[in-house]
Amino acid sequence: MESHRDGTLELLWRLARDLAIPALAPRAALLRETARARLLAQQAGRPPLRDGGAAAAAADGLLVTPLACGAAEGAEQLLLRWAAAVCWVYGRPLANLGAALRDGAALCLLVHHYLPLQLPLSAALLDAEPPPPAAGGEGEEAAPASHDAALGRKRLGAYVEAAGAIGGVPLLMTPADCDGCGPDERMATLMLAYLFGRVSELTQDAMAARLLQGAWLGYKRGLGPRQRLQRALRAARVQRAWRGAKQARLARRQRGLKLALTRALRARQARRALRAARAACVVLQVGTPNPNPNPHLHPNPNPNPNPNPNQAGWRRLVAVREARWRAAAAAARALRLRMQAAATALTLTLTLTLTLTLTLTRPPPPR
Repeated sequence: MESHRDGTLELLWRLARDLAIPALAPRAALLRETARARLLAQQAGRPPLRDGGAAAAAADGLLVTPLACGAAEGAEQLLLRWAAAVCWVYGRPLANLGAALRDGAALCLLVHHYLPLQLPLSAALLDAEPPPPAAGGEGEEAAPASHDAALGRKRLGAYVEAAGAIGGVPLLMTPADCDGCGPDERMATLMLAYLFGRVSELTQDAMAARLLQGAWLGYKRGLGPRQRLQRALRAARVQRAWRGAKQARLARRQRGLKLALTRALRARQARRALRAARAACVVLQVGTPNPNPNPHLHPNPNPNPNPNPNQAGWRRLVAVREARWRAAAAAARALRLRMQAAATALTLTLTLTLTLTLTLTRPPPPR
């Protein structure tokens, strides 16, 4: 592993750049926040930024590396543009993610922009005055450098404290990084990705609530007494229509249950009548059993010497026809009740639809 340390680190960086950073800081979210920060800077009277993300007239003369815009733009460039746009809202240029982050002012501004209560603007020490020059030759150069280093330690200390309070951000920079050439750009890119994801998560709900409250207050302030009265009347009409529809639906359901119960009872009666008719037909077809099983020993006291076979057949035919007629009448009655229920339901539906349409599309009364 010692001989392949550079290759291993390069592989880890590519995995972080291609997998971790796009998940923590999506491209669409970065572009949206960058555009919002530039709009705030424009409203504050700042000059427009270049494509690289620095001011057109930077006071400290830092060179800006031009960045390519479009789909081929990498994670480092997007995070740099976002950080530069946010810092420029407060008049602080940002040229790169290395030496420019050494003094800690940019990190403090990023946290303050999204969480002002967690890290106030005074902690960034943007208005700190340099110490007066010393009388000696070497002290004149050493005093400003030591003063800048002390300010950088204070700013980085405030940033580390705020990042530890909000959580979810790895502390890849410490106050010791203010000395030398600054942090590594790749480590700074990864840290900014974590910071962007965390502050976006914390401020998303608060920003949505503020936008909704502002829109509602603006809409409410724009309404006069007459408009509020009209709005209340429209709301009352809608509520009345909704309550009527609810009651009609309940009544329709109860009526349907009653019709279903009535149909079931009538069908049961029709089935009983049909079974009785069938039993009568069977009795007529089989005939009445002979109460005298042995006519030789016990002769019938009332014999029928001339039985009429046509009379029994006629009775059977009458019973069958009567049973069929009753069954057909019961079926027709059930069908008629079903058709009446369907017509009533259709009429109620059309009436309710027409009422709601007229209620919702009725123009407001003239002023």
